[in-house]
Amino acid sequence: MSVQVILPVLDEVEALPGVLDRMPAAYEPIVVDNGSTDGSGTLAAELGALVVHEPRRGFGAACFAGLLAAEADVVCFMDCDGSLDPQELPRVAGPVLSDQADLVMGARRAEPGAFPLHARVANRLLALEMRRRSGLALRDLGPMRAANRQALLDLIGQVSREVVGGYDRDAEARAIANDVQGTFATTALAEAGAVGLGTLVATVVTGAAADVTGILLAAALAVGGFYVIPRKRRQATRDFQRRVAELRTRLRDGLTRQVHHEIAQSTDRVNEAVAPYRRFVQSQQQRINEARGELVATEDALVRLRGEIERR
Repeated sequence: MSVQVILPVLDEVEALPGVLDRMPAAYEPIVVDNGSTDGSGTLAAELGALVVHEPRRGFGAACFAGLLAAEADVVCFMDCDGSLDPQELPRVAGPVLSDQADLVMGARRAEPGAFPLHARVANRLLALEMRRRSGLALRDLGPMRAANRQALLDLIGQVSREVVGGYDRDAEARAIANDVQGTFATTALAEAGAVGLGTLVATVVTGAAADVTGILLAAALAVGGFYVIPRKRRQATRDFQRRVAELRTRLRDGLTRQVHHEIAQSTDRVNEAVAPYRRFVQSQQQRINEARGELVATEDALVRLRGEIERR
């Protein structure tokens, strides 16, 4: 059975030569350049490794790109920063090669000071959670792993189909509707609060004036009201209408932004859910097309050979 080693790389030009030099015989390295700026991908190609470029940043994206590029029966995954010895790969891949396991994860024994305390604690907690869920005696979620390639692809396809099948369009629509209703309610409360505050201030000021000045001030206000109040009322009406128009504009703009934001989020969630399955289908379709092309070429060669035999 053949073995390929997927090495996610991001600016590892110093560690690459040592890692590739210690790669065991018959273990073919696949270097996945995850956007390096130090020439790691170019150096890996010069050293004879198969190089795959994955512009989307992230360890998972790099590993998946390497998995799609691999063709071996068994694939290994390993960090390429020089912290792991490739000579240990046969020990990890051995049970998979002998059909004793579909997936093997290496457990690290870190040297003193090589593993920060917070990373050690987080790794132990994650290992305990994985042990609780799987029932397997996991001590470390180490970055050196080996798996049956086809079994891994089948698992990814199964999980992708479950995610796509579990997408609830009605629930997504209800979530958008609830967010829109929340925006309406928030804007309405703000408008009511603004009007209520203006009424409260007017009441307090009028009450204080009556207490301080008494009847004389009340009479003066009554006389002045024939001239002042209508003008103030018209001004207040215009101000109120202007504020209502501004609030309506802000409400419309806010709702538009909210709806567009929710639609964009929903679209992103759907795309993220189906992306692994889509890439998996595309990769399998590409291989089918390549196999079909090889079959057509073989048939053409057989036809030519038959013609030559008949002519003789």
